[in-house]
Amino acid sequence: MARTPSTIPIVLFALLAFFIFYLIMIPPVERARILQTEEVSATNVVYIEDGMFIPEEITISKGDFVLWINNDMTKHRIVGADFKSPVLLPNARYMHQFDESGVFVYSSEFYPGMVGKVIVE
Repeated sequence: MARTPSTIPIVLFALLAFFIFYLIMIPPVERARILQTEEVSATNVVYIEDGMFIPEEITISKGDFVLWINNDMTKHRIVGADFKSPVLLPNARYMHQFDESGVFVYSSEFYPGMVGKVIVE
């Protein structure tokens, strides 16, 4: 009786390839920002839901972080004048620290009509 090849090596190879892709394509600083959530207060979180940023406008202090959480069913990339997230798949997170006072407008690269604002005091 002939043996059929096992799919386990194929699955393991696919997982390894994804992990290597993750390590190569996302810089270490961005990986750290995605994974570090303990420095963000509950008031500094912006949710991406139903094609909107919730809240659309957030006020923070200089030096604070903002955490974006993609609760949408599609991918997004948050783009501001001086920052750009990696592609955020559903349930992914991105964190950015604002070191200067001012008003920072951002949008989703894939949905330019989605606009948000961070006010740094």
